[in-house]
Amino acid sequence: GIHSSNASEAVKSSVMKFNGSFEFDEKRKKDNIVRFKYYVMEPVSMNLQILLDHGKATQGLPYQYVLSISKQILEVFHAADVRGYTLVGLTLRDIYLQRDRNNEFKQVKIYRFNRFKALNCEVVRDELRFEDLATCPKELLEQAFMRYEMQNLQVSKEMAFWTYGVILFRLLTGDYPYLDVSNPFEASELLVRLTDENYTPSTYINESSIDHPPAKFFLRKLL
Repeated sequence: GIHSSNASEAVKSSVMKFNGSFEFDEKRKKDNIVRFKYYVMEPVSMNLQILLDHGKATQGLPYQYVLSISKQILEVFHAADVRGYTLVGLTLRDIYLQRDRNNEFKQVKIYRFNRFKALNCEVVRDELRFEDLATCPKELLEQAFMRYEMQNLQVSKEMAFWTYGVILFRLLTGDYPYLDVSNPFEASELLVRLTDENYTPSTYINESSIDHPPAKFFLRKLL
């Protein structure tokens, strides 16, 4: 589902459940954002950020659980891409979990499609913080923080691989595949981390707690 600006205050913490075929409503709103067609509003009580920041999950989630939810996330990435939408920069706060038939948080709901598509670069520099940009690739960050002649961000399909890779790495380890950012209000510090000449994602993958070789191999392809 996707967050709706027309939702009332009472349901702002909800996501919209839409049909399994990912049918789109092509009617454009006044704000020129194409929104998903939805049918049922269902409250949610957890997103991946909350899940990873509390309890044992701070060290990453069990492999089989990650396999279940990451597959769903990947399917949404694919469905969005086929229809010209982008999930580049999707954060853990944008991925919600609902209880399945077994009363377990294994059903994924995502919102904030096209979040960084044509976003004003000045907004990125002046208003966003690390948590908003944690899964953005350096190519996108460079546009905002180094190319001041640009007015709006240009997002490519290839950038989505990085976003998905960072999400997957965080799910498996509880960490990001780069050095900690000391000041979450200084989003530009992330770009410094990613453009450091000594930085290589493979180092973090190799030295991580991930004990599943296929998962490490997949991450090396993504990052």
